[in-house]
This record gives sequence, C-alpha cells and structure tokens, in this order.
Amino acid sequence: MARTKIPVEFSSTPGIVDNSSATAITIDSTGTATFSGDVGIGINPSYQLDVYDTAAAFAAKIKNFNGSDAGGGLWIDTRWNTAGNRPLKITSNNEGTSIFEVTGNGKVGIGTNAPTGLLHLSSSAPALYMTDTTNNTDSVISMDNAGSLIFNADLNNEAGSSNIRFAVDGTERMRIDSSGNVGIGTSSPVNNANRKTLALQGAWGGQLDIMVGSTVHAQFGTDNFSSGQSCRIQSQDGIVFKSGGSPERMRIDSSGNVGIGTTTPGSQLEIFKAGEGGAYRIKVKGDTGHTGIEIENTASSNTNLLFRNPSYTQELYMDAAGKFHVYNNSAHRFTVDQAGIVTMPNQPSFNAYYPVATAGGGNNIVFGTKRHDEGNNYNTSTGVFTAPVAGVYFFEFNLLMLPTGVNQYGRVLFKLNAVESTTLGDTLTLQADQVSYFALGMSVVVKLAVNDTMQLYNSGNWSTYGANYGQFCGYLVG
Repeated sequence: MARTKIPVEFSSTPGIVDNSSATAITIDSTGTATFSGDVGIGINPSYQLDVYDTAAAFAAKIKNFNGSDAGGGLWIDTRWNTAGNRPLKITSNNEGTSIFEVTGNGKVGIGTNAPTGLLHLSSSAPALYMTDTTNNTDSVISMDNAGSLIFNADLNNEAGSSNIRFAVDGTERMRIDSSGNVGIGTSSPVNNANRKTLALQGAWGGQLDIMVGSTVHAQFGTDNFSSGQSCRIQSQDGIVFKSGGSPERMRIDSSGNVGIGTTTPGSQLEIFKAGEGGAYRIKVKGDTGHTGIEIENTASSNTNLLFRNPSYTQELYMDAAGKFHVYNNSAHRFTVDQAGIVTMPNQPSFNAYYPVATAGGGNNIVFGTKRHDEGNNYNTSTGVFTAPVAGVYFFEFNLLMLPTGVNQYGRVLFKLNAVESTTLGDTLTLQADQVSYFALGMSVVVKLAVNDTMQLYNSGNWSTYGANYGQFCGYLVG
C-alpha cells in the first residue's frame, strides 16, 4: 500500500480513507480499530502487521495489566495444525537464522526450523540448562559432537553429594550417586574405596539378564530366594571364561563338565595345555598344617583317584580300599597297600637251581632249572642273567662243593659281563685236610646297565657236588 496522506471523516462510524476513497481504518464507538490492509510501524509492511525499529531496544511490547489472574498476554492462532504451518517464528541475522519456531502440529524447535519432537534443540553443542534458585545449583542435559548424551547433575558442585535419579510410576528405580556408584532398587549403593559399585537390591536380591531378542541367554544374580545370599551365574548353554583378549581359558558346559584349555570337556573336570613342555597343568600348594589336595569318595566300590593315558593302556589309581595300583596294557605292575607293603609282580627277579656238576679250574656254573624267572632274564643253557633295565640289583648263590684232595682250594666268583671279579666278593677257601663236602655262598649288590650280564664262575680246584645242591638268585632292587 502506497504511503499517502489520508483525510479523516467524522461520522457515527468514524473512519480513515485513502486517496482511492476506500476505508483503510475503521474505529467504532468502543475504540475497536479495524484495518482493511497491511499495517506497518516504522516500515512499509510486507505482512498484516510489520514492526521495524533500528534502535537498541525492543521493537514491540505487549503488556496485560489486568487486575485478575485470568488475563492473558499474547494469543496466536493459526488455521492449520500441520508441520509446515508456523504459528510462531523467531529469527535473527536479518531473518537468516532460525532461533525459535513453533509448528502447527505443536512441536517446538530451538535452533532448527524442522523440529522432529515436541521439543527439539539443535546447535553445535546443544544443552538444556536447569537452575535451582534455592541453592543456585545448575544441572545440564547435553550432547557432544560425537553424539554422546551427557547428564550433569550439580554442574559446578555447589551442593555436593548430588545424584541422578530415575523413577517409574512415582517410585525411584535407579540412581547414580556422587561417587559414581549405581543403585538399582536401592537409594544407597555401597561405597567401596577406589572401586565403583553397581548395586541391585530387591526382596530376594537382584538379577542381571542378558537377552537376545526376547530370550534370556545369561543371568547374573542371587539364588537363595529367602535370604538372597547365594550368587548365581546361569546361561542357556554354557559359561565361558576368557582372559588376555579373546582366548577362551575355561568353560562350564550345559552338562556341568568343566574344561580348562579345552572347549569340549568329556568329564566333570578336564584340563589340557598344548605346546608347553615342562609346564605344570595342576599345582597345589598348602601352608604348614594344611592339606594341599584332598579327594574323598563316599561309595565303597568306586575308584578314588585315577590317572590314565588317552588310549587307556596305562593307569595309576587308588581304589576304595586305599591301595595304589599301576597298570600297563591291562597288566598289574605295582601296588602299595594301606600297610605300606609294596608288591611289584613284574619286577625282574629269578631263582635257579639244579646246577650242572662243574669241575674246577675255570668253568662257568650253569643252573638247569628255574623256580621262577620274572621277565625270563636267566638263561638255563648258558647260566647268564641279562639285566632288562638299568638299576641296582641283588645277587646271591649257595653251592655244595666237593674237595678234590688235600691242600686243594675252593673258589666261586661272580662274573660281570663275562669277566670274573674278586672286587664283587671272594669265597676262596683252603682246606688242609681231606673233607667230603664243603658249602660256599656269597651275595652282592651291584649297579647294572641295560644288557649287562651276571653269572657264576668256578675258579678253584673243587668241583660242584652233584646237581641237587645249590641255587643262584637275584632281583632288581630299584
């Protein structure tokens, strides 16, 4: 509308008309003014009411000084309740920047002209500040440039010991106290020095569920519903323990079997360690007066302790009677009973008798019959015992000798590896008078290597008497 000087007509309905003789403003007898066109105050209007001022002051002010609290200040109404409609809009930077906008569908945007919620804050670091004027404390809900949401209670620590609380249906359900401890179901989570606490409290204790979709796959909580004192860890399948990154160290499978170093335990406890020779698999240490390890079996017919190789060919076990047994290829090798008596049925040992009559003067003595020979190490054809394993051995012989004349002597020696030896003992006997019979005997403890040999050697003048008098025996001491 062009700016013109307009005459005023005074009548029962006063009005102001412009050059075209149209009524621009009508003021009735109550003082109500009606404008038929755009109104500009300090500016050529582009809107129905356009106010412009260059002074450093408010361009417009609306004040209702009604003596009743029923009075209003400013009412803005729009026809459409759509997101595109703007009942109220505040801008800056010559209308270039949106500061505050209210959409027709009731959403408020601060810093954005397209709010997506009832209240939408948008800036490089949006924050909602709240101040309690009683203690002048400030709390802030904000977001950083990484998209993180930040709750800050008592921003400047004016009050101290503040907390963040979460309530549902009028009841507090969770809080974070000023020490960083979290309480769920309790307003007083336990404060531990140098540690942060998550406290779950309920009538029967607390429980943490880990879910995939609507299915609970793991639970951590209390198990004793009356007192809440027992700790419970529960899962749909197994419980896996990892350390040092992703490697699995231990698991409890769905059958209750425990595996350390294996993911497929086949018994109640299975321990496996690969590639580290000499490393302990199990080590138990107890201080003075305390048992290192104790195994008890209440069933009288069961084995208390069992060690075996993967092919079940070698076993070490303690039976229900307290005896220790060693088996190899299903054969009994070693037993220690409760009295400490050791039996080794396969320990190398022999007893040979019926010596072949042997003349003196340097001949080997051969015993033709054996009472026993564990391991078949004594040869009745050659009279030679061959050591099957390295170790300490005991040997003994007794022979009835036949003196051959006056001033003759008898002498039987041990022969080690086909060499007679007086350092292993000597039976040298000189008889001045003629006698009919004379007994010689000797024993020795000697250390042998594998395949070392031992036999008897007639080094004197006397011959052995007959084939029914004498014996040669020996065994592995250890």
